[in-house]
Amino acid sequence: MLEVLRRIVQEVNGARSLDAALATMVLRIRKAMKTDVCSVYLLAPESDRFVLKDTIGLRSSSVGQVSLARGEGLVGMVALREEPLNLEDAPAHPQFRYFEETGEERFSSFLGVPIIHQRRVLGVLVIQQHEKRRFDEGEEAFLVTLGAQLAGVLAHALATGALGKLAGTSGQATFSGVAGSPGIAIGKAFVLSPPADLDAVPDLIPTDIEFEIARLKEAINAVREEIRVAAERLASRISTQEHALFEVYQQMLGDAALGQEVEKRIREGQWAPAALADIVRRHVQYLERVDDDYLRERAADIRDLGRRVLSHLQEEGDSGPIEYPENTILMELKDGTVTIELLPDVAPKHVERMKELARAGQYDGVVFHRVIEGFMAQTGDVQHGNADKGGNMGRAGTGGSELPDLPAEFSKLPHDRGTLGAARSQNPNSANSQFFINFKDNHFLNGQYTVYGRVIDGMAHVDAITRGEPPANPDKMVSVKVAADA
Repeated sequence: MLEVLRRIVQEVNGARSLDAALATMVLRIRKAMKTDVCSVYLLAPESDRFVLKDTIGLRSSSVGQVSLARGEGLVGMVALREEPLNLEDAPAHPQFRYFEETGEERFSSFLGVPIIHQRRVLGVLVIQQHEKRRFDEGEEAFLVTLGAQLAGVLAHALATGALGKLAGTSGQATFSGVAGSPGIAIGKAFVLSPPADLDAVPDLIPTDIEFEIARLKEAINAVREEIRVAAERLASRISTQEHALFEVYQQMLGDAALGQEVEKRIREGQWAPAALADIVRRHVQYLERVDDDYLRERAADIRDLGRRVLSHLQEEGDSGPIEYPENTILMELKDGTVTIELLPDVAPKHVERMKELARAGQYDGVVFHRVIEGFMAQTGDVQHGNADKGGNMGRAGTGGSELPDLPAEFSKLPHDRGTLGAARSQNPNSANSQFFINFKDNHFLNGQYTVYGRVIDGMAHVDAITRGEPPANPDKMVSVKVAADA
């Protein structure tokens, strides 16, 4: 059972998206535990209800439609009590809530475990079986362990905003901020989304449906041409079987396959990029849950084709290069880009210092020399901590830059998760080049360290920084640039 557990954990951690992770989880658990049903319910933050997000065994049409409040039904009871519930005859339990659309009246046995991260219930993992029996202690422990593993995946999804999508499909988003003063502010909003990212496409209403369909066809034809050229170039260097995959890709992009489904979505009121992303994700999710290695590999192919088409759609839709505000920093880490908003109105001297050092390339290659789980990640020692320029790693964290120290710019801005704080010695006016990024709300630091920026995108990459004081193999800032210069 330990080998099965290890394999499931590896597959879930390797999933490309939250939906893929959930699909993998329910499929593998059902097979490993030889049950009739495996389902996962996730907390929709805005409604505070637990929504059926994925299932194997219940009716697929009920996914996204069935939800329960805390304390409602058996699932809600697990969430409320924050402990497993193991029943031999679930329908006989007084808390049993029947949903006709699920078809679960056929199942007797029920085992539900809470998915908890940092004392917060994020969901409920459930298995069910036709026959009446009580799941044994080993089975319960197995499901609890997998629930704990899923909690980490969901915590990441929560941090990146993926869980927020459960609350509704209106296409609207609400962002909470810190008020500097009462009243209403009017200004520019910048939406940052990685290129050709199927999971980061905004859902917009098209103004011209025929135009959207036309540019979809152009994008698909462009990708088909790319595939044709690649097939010709590689014909003499790959096997016949491998070469045949190019024809499979052409068929996937044909009018009767992917293109036709996307066109239908556009005519229903979606713009081309969002329609494409939805259809590709649906196909990928279906193939990833199939218990066949070859078909699961095709899921990756479809996702890649989708990205290629999306890339062409984005090229056609671009009106020009993105114009970033002057006070935006792009920090490249091992796993991706972290976008930081600097706060010149709060701490102008610290903001100017970071931009000055970034523009001089001083931060490029500097390691995170002090990374404490549940606290923060500290970096910025340009004097000793540059791994690319032969820095003295043994002294990393003890230096600054050649520029003079900065006076404190303390404010009422709290040290919330994702904020940047200026590192200093006991002297409040000793900040120079070093800074830290808070992993969580560290309000005990309020009023003692200068807050001068906050992460607005890519916090998941910050969460992935290697821990240690110092880390044995520290991560580094690959590059740090002022976005307006990029």
